[in-house]
Order: sequence, then C-alpha cells, then structure tokens
Amino acid sequence: MRSIYDLTMADLVAQYNTATADKGINPVTKFKDLKTGQARLFAVIKSEEVDLPPLEKAAPKPVAEKKTNGKKNGKPVKAKKEAADHDEFSVRVGSNRNKLFNLLKKAAGKAVPVAKAVEAVYGNGSGSIGALGGVIKGCEENAGKGGYRLTKDGKGEKMTLTLTVSK
Repeated sequence: MRSIYDLTMADLVAQYNTATADKGINPVTKFKDLKTGQARLFAVIKSEEVDLPPLEKAAPKPVAEKKTNGKKNGKPVKAKKEAADHDEFSVRVGSNRNKLFNLLKKAAGKAVPVAKAVEAVYGNGSGSIGALGGVIKGCEENAGKGGYRLTKDGKGEKMTLTLTVSK
C-alpha cells in the first residue's frame, strides 16, 4: 500500500470513507486541502487498527512533448509575434495607434484635422476628441522611438496633427 502522503485528494476521500463506514461517521465528499485529508485519515488509522483495501497505483498521465528553447529549465518556446505594420513605430496591427499612424503617414507631413483623425480611428459617428487624447499621447512616444515627431497645433476641434521626421 502506498503512503498516506502519496495519495491524491480523491484517494484520500475514498480511503477515509472506507475506514469510517462502520463507525457511523458521515462520509465526506472532499477535504479542505490535502494536509487536512491526510491528518484526518491518519487519525482514523491511528485510533483503531483499520484494514484498508490496497490501493492500485494509477497510471501516470501522458505528457505531451513540448518544444524547448534549448535551456536547462526547458521552458516552452514562445510563438513569434507577427511583424507590426509599421516597424519604426512598434505598434500592433489594427490597434488605434496603428490607425492613427496610417492616416498621418498618408498625409506625408501635412496637418490633419483632429475630426478626421477621430473618424479614422473610431469610425463614423463614434469616439471623441477626448478619447483620442490617450491614443495621441501613446503615438507621441512611439513616434519618438522611430525617429519621427508628432506635433499638435491648436486646441479642441481646431487641433491639427502632423507627423514629421525628426532630426
């Protein structure tokens, strides 16, 4: 028979219910945790010599082979990310930043009204200039990393955005 400490939770419950069946103790469906189950079963066995049926060793579950990265720890290989549409900006394809950069790249250094940017990013009739503010902030950071500069001129609905090459 295996040790109490080698049993799974289901095996502990089965062994405990078998040992306490003739004592008038209500059967349990599960224990709070593994240690509690082990302690309660050990107490039952210790209080009285109980013959428990031998437990057959369960077959180990088949483990699917994982690709490893060649290191000792054997961590699985991460899937490679798809290349972003604009590598110089490091933005995800289809993101709001990507939509704004696409619009500004098409304008080729010319000022783009913010109303047109809201429409390009959020679609017709949805979104607001305030919501676009967060996207613009992120784009300013990403543009700086790629050797560009995003400038805002004006305020509110009269604001324009320009993407230029920084020197």
